[in-house]
Amino acid sequence: MDDSLRVDSLYGSSMKNWLEHFDLDRFVIIDSSRMRSEPMVVVRKVEDFLGIEEWDYAVNMDRHANAASSNRKTTPVGALVMFGFSLVPKFVKSPIVKFLQRRDWNIYRLPVLSIEEEYVPLGDLHYSVCGEELCEEVSLFGSLTGFDHSDWESEIRTRVGSVSGDRSE
Repeated sequence: MDDSLRVDSLYGSSMKNWLEHFDLDRFVIIDSSRMRSEPMVVVRKVEDFLGIEEWDYAVNMDRHANAASSNRKTTPVGALVMFGFSLVPKFVKSPIVKFLQRRDWNIYRLPVLSIEEEYVPLGDLHYSVCGEELCEEVSLFGSLTGFDHSDWESEIRTRVGSVSGDRSE
């Protein structure tokens, strides 16, 4: 079993490792939910952190959202097409991609290139498997960074508790 997804999700342990090499002020920490609720505030925070000039971004949160529920599995034909496109020089590919994006066309959603998979949202049972470890990790992350993680930990503990309560009945 590949443990990399679990290990990459251990934000507290990962941050502890990073802080052995860099000071905390070298990081900007942003709750990803803010990208949907207040994208320009987040962009300005990142610009300020990087010390770069403000830019007038065209932020349209309805287009091209990368939601797990809309992911599709690439077919063998789709993999071949993706590989073929990766060989096309950028100066040739770029105008084609821009043309398709302006029309909100995603060729990879064609049935010959990808297929829908059943989306299984995380449930309480998922949290029961790793909830305690997640709570320890977000707590460590919070203690290292000062990032307010109380809502995350509360949600995880609630989900873990609901499964524990179901088992004791």
